[in-house]
Amino acid sequence: MALEGGMTEGDRAQKGSAVQPEPVLDPAATLDRTLTLLETKDDTSRFVGLALLKSILDNQESLRNNPKTILRCWAAVSSTFLDRLLCSDRRQNKSSVEVKSMIEIAVAVIHAFAVLLPLEVRDTQSMTGRTKGLVVALTHSSAETTTQILQVLVTIASSKHGAAKILEVEDLSPILEIAPETPLALEVLKFAFINAGTQLDLELPIQKSLRDTIPKIALGFRGGDISLLLSVLADVFTRLPSRSLPSSTEWLKGLLDLFHSSILTRPSAKSRNAVVELSAILLRLYPSELSRMLFTLQPHEEVVRDSKPFTYIFINLLLIDIRSTIPSLLEILNSPDYRRTSNRLAASYDVITAFIGFLVKDPGSDDDDDTISNDLLLAPDLLLKLRKDIAETISLTIEYLRDRWDAAISGAAGLHPSARAPTEASSITTGIPLSLPWDSANGGVRKDPLTLAAIHTFALWLREDENESLRSEAAGICDILLSLFALGDEDVDFRQPVLTALEGIVATSAGIEAFLAADGWTILFTDLRQTINSKTDSLRGINIVRVLLTVVESEVTGTSRDEWMEVVAFSARAPTPPTNDLLALDLLVSVWQLVVELLAKASRGLRARYADHGTEVAEKASKLSLGGFEKHVRQVDGIDEGLREVIEGLEGLGMA
Repeated sequence: MALEGGMTEGDRAQKGSAVQPEPVLDPAATLDRTLTLLETKDDTSRFVGLALLKSILDNQESLRNNPKTILRCWAAVSSTFLDRLLCSDRRQNKSSVEVKSMIEIAVAVIHAFAVLLPLEVRDTQSMTGRTKGLVVALTHSSAETTTQILQVLVTIASSKHGAAKILEVEDLSPILEIAPETPLALEVLKFAFINAGTQLDLELPIQKSLRDTIPKIALGFRGGDISLLLSVLADVFTRLPSRSLPSSTEWLKGLLDLFHSSILTRPSAKSRNAVVELSAILLRLYPSELSRMLFTLQPHEEVVRDSKPFTYIFINLLLIDIRSTIPSLLEILNSPDYRRTSNRLAASYDVITAFIGFLVKDPGSDDDDDTISNDLLLAPDLLLKLRKDIAETISLTIEYLRDRWDAAISGAAGLHPSARAPTEASSITTGIPLSLPWDSANGGVRKDPLTLAAIHTFALWLREDENESLRSEAAGICDILLSLFALGDEDVDFRQPVLTALEGIVATSAGIEAFLAADGWTILFTDLRQTINSKTDSLRGINIVRVLLTVVESEVTGTSRDEWMEVVAFSARAPTPPTNDLLALDLLVSVWQLVVELLAKASRGLRARYADHGTEVAEKASKLSLGGFEKHVRQVDGIDEGLREVIEGLEGLGMA
């Protein structure tokens, strides 16, 4: 297309490199002349005006630093004309040189204003409206112009309005195609998704863009260094609200292909760490679906280099990394690298926890080992080897937590609980000097993400794997677990994983002894009472009862202790929840079952003291069972059966 006046844009660009103006002593006169050219309807004059404007912005600092002048200049530039230049194409009867020149001058001007304009102006249609044209221009740009375009797009993506504009571009292929060689392209996508995620009305566009973009960009990175891509996506998925993520996981298969190709071809430490970090994040976002995909999806044949399946190699890599790193972790506690190392190991623990959970819950069979083996593509001998390696890793984890806790509390690793540092109050009364604790300066052991992740992993393993030796070893940190539990939701809530761990620990005599020695009954019952009174988190209450019931039923404990019987008195006073609150009903029935066991194992005199409370519980249970609520109650497995056990048990004790 020829410009008005008989000269093409390319001709003008070739003549004196987009028209070099004669030197003018008066900058104001030069500016006026430039603005006059920009405001005409003649394309040739506009093109000359853009060239002059670029020269002014490059060379006249006084004008560049004048906000009013900058706004005046930007207002004079035709947005439509810029778009036409950006979308120049050889199919419009232009040579490649002409196309390149037109794009370069348009990009250079936009780039200059992207730096000079105030933030509030950059986030308006006059700048963000150029987004589509800038993306299209990438297909015909030189390396230098490509960098300028991406820098402008990063600026646009850094605002809410601009992020939305980038997601509106139907074809982001020009950005995706250069992403493997141009890290700045990934920054454009990162800022676009993150800033768009702060806007409620962009949930569907974000989901659509993720479904379209992720498979394409993953395909482009196959066979290359994927560490930067995975790091960027980890940042995006961590900061995007869950409402902005697609509900299905089909769009993630391309990323899993990258995981396979990386892990199965002897990855660098950087790539392996990126795979682990993103895997952990995705497993938190899609726990069930991603577990099945990650641990059962077969890799492409071209990346298979080993006779062992991906799942075995992947989990084994994580276990080796933990076992080789954690023994020396205390030595680097306050080094600059500790935070990075802690986050890496925490992600490894999270993936292993998901793997253990998948073994336990899945794969749709009734705990059939052969079915599990088939779905995981793991031979039984490999599963047994992983079991041994996981147990060894858990043992080292227990040792690390003991040393880390003692160092943080007592100032030295490996000290007996009796040697712990006194509190400031006890130091005043006893005269024992305060110890100097030895811990990380970045939040301490309780806030360290590694602590929670490690406890999650070994808790699930202790509960599910009937390894009495390992459970007895874990009894050695029962005091740590209960101390963390007693903190409630302060900083980090450890209560649920601690309860999971205690289920395994109190299955052994050593575990029960350690539990009682650390005042575990009082700590757990205090939380149970608060849970029932506040009518919150009934599921945690049920898990507490499960642990306490195991303690009472154990032969190690003998008869019920006097201090335990407060449970009987409390349950008699506790109000019956509404019949539509099935989880709260389940909790109350569980507490009543604990009451029956406590009364049954109590001495004759102790039982007589609490007989009236037992009778009150029996009356409540009978009323609930016979009061027309049974239809509701049966909606939760075990509640109606539990009620019958409570009534029959109390009848047998002569209290019903």
